[in-house]
Amino acid sequence: MRTAQPLRDRRHARAPLHIALIIAALLVAPFARAANIKVEITGLDEALDVNARAHLSLVSYAAVPDLNETNIRAMHARAPAELRAALVPFGYYAPEIESTLTLQDGTWVAHYDVKPGEPVLVTAVDFRIDGDGASEPGLEAVLDASTVKEGAVLRHDEYERTRDALLAKSLELGYRDAQLTERRIEVDPAQRTARLILHLETGPRYRFGEISFEQDALRPDVLQRYVHFEPGDPYDAKKLLDLQYGLYDSEYYSAVEIAPGEPVGDSVPITVRAQPRGRHSYRVGLGYGTDTRARVSLGWADRRVNTRGHRAAVDLTLSEPKQDIEAQYSIPIRNPVTDSRALALHQLDEDLGDTHTSKIELIARETRQLGQWQRQLYVGLADEQSDVSDEVIDSTQLVPGTLWTRTHGNDPINPTRGTFLGADLHGSGTALGADTDFVRLRLDGHLLHPLWGRGRLITRATLGVSYVEELDRLPTSERFFAGGDQSVRGFDLNSLGPVDEDGDVVGGRYLLTASVEYAYPIRGPWSIAVFVDGGNAFDHWGDPLEYGAGIGARYRTPLGMLRVDIAEPLTEGDDGIHFHFAFGPEL
Repeated sequence: MRTAQPLRDRRHARAPLHIALIIAALLVAPFARAANIKVEITGLDEALDVNARAHLSLVSYAAVPDLNETNIRAMHARAPAELRAALVPFGYYAPEIESTLTLQDGTWVAHYDVKPGEPVLVTAVDFRIDGDGASEPGLEAVLDASTVKEGAVLRHDEYERTRDALLAKSLELGYRDAQLTERRIEVDPAQRTARLILHLETGPRYRFGEISFEQDALRPDVLQRYVHFEPGDPYDAKKLLDLQYGLYDSEYYSAVEIAPGEPVGDSVPITVRAQPRGRHSYRVGLGYGTDTRARVSLGWADRRVNTRGHRAAVDLTLSEPKQDIEAQYSIPIRNPVTDSRALALHQLDEDLGDTHTSKIELIARETRQLGQWQRQLYVGLADEQSDVSDEVIDSTQLVPGTLWTRTHGNDPINPTRGTFLGADLHGSGTALGADTDFVRLRLDGHLLHPLWGRGRLITRATLGVSYVEELDRLPTSERFFAGGDQSVRGFDLNSLGPVDEDGDVVGGRYLLTASVEYAYPIRGPWSIAVFVDGGNAFDHWGDPLEYGAGIGARYRTPLGMLRVDIAEPLTEGDDGIHFHFAFGPEL
């Protein structure tokens, strides 16, 4: 016989017993102790066991004080029916259940041996979308992703998940009148077959109406650049979410609320309410790394110089090998979430190998997001003084270039998988004021991928290539060096590269480094790692490479990964054990 079973919570009516138990508990709670009840279930896998215990009265009321024998036996008598109800959502409609209840050393032991039997199989799926959204790709994608298929074991939860996802997607896409006209599961327990029915009537799709802003921080035309839809476009809740995130991440506002109004015809007006954030921000940072030693960073920013959204910032970083200060003025363009133009004044003093460079430059940049890539075009007017091999190289040159980066990971701070790609190409020549013609290309790649259970494989590689007419006239900031936390561990920062006749490292034309690391979590945020690094900076392809290897500890924090490594050179370029300390995101 075929039975129709509507979709609803299948709960047994046990209110009289529950009420009696609760009243009894309230009366005797101050003087009573909990009864000793042990429930044993055999024959079920973990998922079925968890659901079975959630349905059993003996489990739910085991902590009620001083349950008497009558109460316990009454709940035990109900247990087979409760267990059957617990198995139905998983497609088991005809289980065999053997139950016993014994008193052992003052503890009531209820044992249930359950044989679920053969599950009900889905033999027919009648899912249908009617109305204006009948051919909506987003709704079709929900059905395609559903695990409810003919031939599969009947799972009520998967059916319900598909139902809820259809309704949620309908509302997200603007079908505000969407409703289910039919939804039921028809089961024939004797034949172990089920027919699943789900009919959705979408109704009309609403559209975006007029967009209004309630704020006084930015001009309306600037805010409009954050809006990537027009009045009359099909309603899409994801676009509203993107607008909200874009405005909040802009740092102009401390709170952003987007409120769809009541429809006027098929148009939904949108009101954006935003609370301005304080204009000025300050940053103070202290750190330590084996490459930089003690490090101090200071920063100031004016988030909102004017109502056109212009910004100003000054950043200062001081460490033993590097002192860096930059003042920048930036202007948002087109898509202000990702695109801007900036003018910066940058001053740098840095030790590179056994050389020193002092540089001041004026830089103009344009940054745009092109698909998954961020593209930066820049041109700098640099005045640099380099101390190399007891000589001083003075240069004033115009340096145009482009930087492309792409970062993709499953978490921006602590990813378990992802990639980073970067390419920086720039150059100058005598026609632009340089002392020598040169073109410099640097390629960087990182790969983070799960391996062997919970472990992670981290690989990185860097290739640097330059064409230089006269290397001895090239400023040291344009030369390649290797060694350090992010290069070849086991060697000091920028300690690898071509040397002069006095043995001083002066940098080279080419760079090649690579690293392979395996990290495995051991407890909580802690991981251990083993690694091998190799590479060098050189003037001629075929020059020898240096290698280092070691072990490390990793500690995951909300701000990134803390990395402590002990590395030893494997080649003769250096001696002794080196400690490396670094902190930040892994991509």
